[in-house]
Amino acid sequence: METEYLLKQTFFGAHLIPNYNLPTAVAEGAKAAVIMSIIRLEYIWISAESKEGLNKKRCDSIAKHDVTLFPNGGCFDLWKGKGD
Repeated sequence: METEYLLKQTFFGAHLIPNYNLPTAVAEGAKAAVIMSIIRLEYIWISAESKEGLNKKRCDSIAKHDVTLFPNGGCFDLWKGKGD
């Protein structure tokens, strides 16, 4: 018996956004998001999980929030414009 389902991917840590009145920061990896959440407390840190993980569907889920992107070195051009 086949079961149909709808896979809806989200950002690592996105469940934290509604709980805090802080701007959101998107890191490339979960490890960076966790470390930065200790260092830079002025943001809610979430992760795209890869340099290609920042896509339209995921960005739609955070579009109504104040978001800053923090790509890894060498990925600025890849992420440039994806947040517009």
